[in-house]
Amino acid sequence: MIAGDSVVLNATALGNGLLYSWSPAAHINDITVLNPTVSPVADTRYTLSALSSYGCSGEDNVLVKVIPGIYVPSAFTPNGDGLNDTWKIPFLDIAFGADVSVYNRYGQLVYHTEGTTVSWNGMFKGIPQPAGIYVYLIQLKTTKLRLKGTVAIIR
Repeated sequence: MIAGDSVVLNATALGNGLLYSWSPAAHINDITVLNPTVSPVADTRYTLSALSSYGCSGEDNVLVKVIPGIYVPSAFTPNGDGLNDTWKIPFLDIAFGADVSVYNRYGQLVYHTEGTTVSWNGMFKGIPQPAGIYVYLIQLKTTKLRLKGTVAIIR
């Protein structure tokens, strides 16, 4: 998850009259529900303990990884030299369900991907796009975060 956001822990537990307890209690909205919302400020391992009305117990845990933000490179050089030939956005995990669009100076959509790794080679319909500034819009499905900015093709 991205720092400042929250995520729901989707747990499952089977049994009669279960009592739940999550730990640690920091940055969690309710430690006694099966699917709480958490908003940790750093990587945190949450442990769910469940106790049935018959005295049976069990526990499991989940690690919530927190990244400070998403770095979007501002330029790339698709010239075939093997260095920076594609525009990639590191740490933009496919779990975010990102919708990424890139537009040329005329507002024409020249690159789009949704829910996959971003890897634009500077081509549109098989034609290398000219050197220049392009506008990108990134919308994450799992959060309300929207990123807008520019990327330069340098040839």
